Amino acid sequence: MRERTSLMSSYFVTVVCLLFCSIYTCDGFTDLQRIEIAENFISAMNETGYDVGVGSIFNFMDRDCALLLVSGGDGCYGNNPTSPYGNYILPIIEGEFIDEDAPSLPVGENHAWEVGEHRIRGDEAIIFFGKTPPKSAYYGYTHYLKQRKLRDGKNVTIFGSLSDSLNPTNLNLDRSFHGSYEDSFDKDVVIIATPHRDVYSAVEEALNEAGVSSDIMNLQPISPELFRWGLGEEADTLSFLNRVALFENDEYGNDYLNDPPSIILRVTPRVEKNVTYPYPKPTRAP
Repeated sequence: MRERTSLMSSYFVTVVCLLFCSIYTCDGFTDLQRIEIAENFISAMNETGYDVGVGSIFNFMDRDCALLLVSGGDGCYGNNPTSPYGNYILPIIEGEFIDEDAPSLPVGENHAWEVGEHRIRGDEAIIFFGKTPPKSAYYGYTHYLKQRKLRDGKNVTIFGSLSDSLNPTNLNLDRSFHGSYEDSFDKDVVIIATPHRDVYSAVEEALNEAGVSSDIMNLQPISPELFRWGLGEEADTLSFLNRVALFENDEYGNDYLNDPPSIILRVTPRVEKNVTYPYPKPTRAP
């Protein structure tokens, strides 16, 4: 009887694992699964009163510096050859003010210039849904206050982080992650930047329904103590950088940079929501 019970338990565990892996795959989401999840998420958000725009992430390499400098750029964003930066390219929404001299990035083979910083409403959410980089010395994800307009009408570049960077030591990652560097690479991850608690909850619920666990979700709160949100000219601009330093395998690293396994989404309620319970200024790690 004990042997039969043991066999039944093993069978049950095997079936559960097979079902789990058929949904999730034992190596995480495939590119096709990620796209399907994003489509289901967008559909669910649309049904509950949200518009969702699809953006992209542009990895800014040292080879792009020449183009940026020729165009009158601001010092190549402080980039260096060992640490390429990934930058969000978001869809521009109705009413969003874009400065005539807004810094742009030379995106794609044709080097089409795209704005790399945006003004956002206090009820929006920006989502990164993808994989962490292949093995490297370091990687981090950070949202920044990029530019602020002064009283004299001039823009000043701040480039101030809005919270601590998310990195291998503090990210929520998938089921096999145990807090070590060694187990933090090529992992599924979701990063949600938003000023609005209810919008975060709506995003989390829709992602859960689409098959994404809250265990891999990471909040980067945008606090009014640090950031002036809004779509008008007086609002701050938001930018994002995904920094990777020193890939262990250059081939894997180049594949990751040239074809990022990620989906970028901009979530906007159709009816604007007031921010009645804003996030406080984040406490920084010592």
